[in-house]
Amino acid sequence: MTTTNVLADASTSIAKPACIQTQAQDRIINRIKRIIKVHTYLDENKHGGFEGEIYADYRDGFDKDAIKKIFNHDGNKLELVYEMISKGYADYDHDCCYEVFETIKKYFDDDDFLGSDDFLGSDDFLEDEELLDDDKLSSTKAKLHEDDNEHLDFATHEDFIRNWVMENVCYSYPYDHYFKEDVLLNIMVDTGDGNYDFILNNLLGNSYSEKNLEGMEYSSLVWLMQQQGYSMDSITDFIEKGITAGSKLLESIEQEYENATSSMNTLTFFVQMPLGEALDLYELTQNFASADKDYIAGDLAKESVLDSTSESEKEPAESHITIAKGTSCGLFNPWDGSGSALEIELEQDVILPLRYIDSIKPDGCQGYGAYDVYGLLSSFWSRDSVKINGLPQGEPSKIAAWVA
Repeated sequence: MTTTNVLADASTSIAKPACIQTQAQDRIINRIKRIIKVHTYLDENKHGGFEGEIYADYRDGFDKDAIKKIFNHDGNKLELVYEMISKGYADYDHDCCYEVFETIKKYFDDDDFLGSDDFLGSDDFLEDEELLDDDKLSSTKAKLHEDDNEHLDFATHEDFIRNWVMENVCYSYPYDHYFKEDVLLNIMVDTGDGNYDFILNNLLGNSYSEKNLEGMEYSSLVWLMQQQGYSMDSITDFIEKGITAGSKLLESIEQEYENATSSMNTLTFFVQMPLGEALDLYELTQNFASADKDYIAGDLAKESVLDSTSESEKEPAESHITIAKGTSCGLFNPWDGSGSALEIELEQDVILPLRYIDSIKPDGCQGYGAYDVYGLLSSFWSRDSVKINGLPQGEPSKIAAWVA
């Protein structure tokens, strides 16, 4: 857990005012530490300072605008998240430090603490204490007590005490609470149809086109049917002759097309996952530049038209995600807020190469959001439905590092 203080780092040493003798300063610090240990819940760290933890309320979280800001940020998104959280708790951090200062102020001059071992002198005195007879020991302690009352007055050393607290008392922020917060993600697929404004998913014809596969080789729906185990012969029979053979997938695609209110639709999977994992997955997809899409689509066209082998029978891409078969998916148009029924019924898990992902952003970050367009509940976005697979050697997932 990262520890932060809005005013200073706990390991920073402070300059010793010339007016304070080293021995008196050490006693002041010992006094401060004892009060903190007895009257607060702070833990002492290896630097000699103290650490506490600020807890998030269960209602705390990023709103839609904050999520949009994070995922549409051009720079380092992780740094932005830390910055937003730190700014959000900065005032509370300062209040907590001030509360510690007030606690010290309350007990610093308390007679119950005067004369205690940490207050009575150097280690040398304590080690030699047993060598003194009772009368000498009593008089020595009385003299130290008198000296301490003079030098260890709170009002006299208030500035020193305040500076010490602000530089040595730190609080950790609840970063993990925010990284574990679920976000609603729309995974938009582009197997080459993005170069045609996603109009190639109109496979079943309309008023200005016929039912056929000609020129539709880049369609994401063609890829999906292949990936679900259908041969090109079966896909051709479905598109040109309407033969579904009892297939739930093909029947749902037919219904999806008939309910489409736009000709420009993307095949979209609707999932939800923790913010940390979503950011991790987003960064992974950025390794595949959009400039490579033409090459990818060319390969897909050859697989679709010239090869009857189904996509599911081919070896998965090196880096891909596995989407559970029960995941919500369908045709959606975020650019003008339309789409279809979003009810394509998958028959098996989907293996989606990262290079086929056009966009993976929270709902509403790219045009209109399905949440508002359809009036959906967050439960529509499938939970625990995505698994990241096949990461390149030497590039482990960063998910575990988000809350380290």
